[in-house]
Order: sequence, then structure tokens, then C-alpha cells
Amino acid sequence: IRKNICGSDSVLVSSSMYCLGVALHKMSDHRAALLTLRECLRLRKKLLGGKNVKCGHTLHWIGRQHDQLSELEKALACFLSSLRIYKSNKHNTGNLDYWFVFKTLHSMGNTYAKKNENDMS
Repeated sequence: IRKNICGSDSVLVSSSMYCLGVALHKMSDHRAALLTLRECLRLRKKLLGGKNVKCGHTLHWIGRQHDQLSELEKALACFLSSLRIYKSNKHNTGNLDYWFVFKTLHSMGNTYAKKNENDMS
């Protein structure tokens, strides 16, 4: 609906894609979530710039999909990119949700734990 109203390249479309990607994650459809979130990230980078906090949030969720798909190095790279974006926005506290910083660090720790388990077997 939003694509028809706003066009395919709009912030509102990226917001809908973000919500759909998170919903697909919750439904354990991680491949579909990954595709949706990648498109969301593409739009957000184009429309908002790659350093925007919303790109960090999207990278967080992309990392979660890679983690669930046992693509641990890709997950860690996404989490690290997300944290870099958050760090670059640390002085703009009106746009930075520290819950995402903590959640990203927590997710990164869980992924490192999985990686260490796999490396030891």
C-alpha cells in the first residue's frame, strides 16, 4: 500500500519493510527477514545516509538473522557496523536509543559464544 501511495523509494516504505522484517524474524522466517531487512537498509542508506541511527537498527536485525542462520561472521560484522553507527551518533542523544546499543552488545556476546562453541568442536 505504501509503495503505491509514496513510491517505492520512501522513508515510509523503509519503515514498513523494517516492521515486516522484524515480524518475519519473530515468525522464525529468517531468510525472508534477511531479504526484507537488506532492502530496508538499502533504502535507508539512500534516503537517510549510512550513518543514520535507523541504519544501525536495521543492521542490528540483519545481524540477528545471520546469527539464526549460523552465519556467525556475517552476524558479527553487522553488529560491529551497527555499533559504529551508534558511536557516531552518541552526541545526538535525541536520535539514539541506548536500548539498541545494549541489545546489540548482548546479541554480539551470544554470537561470540556460539562461535567459540563451534570452534571448540
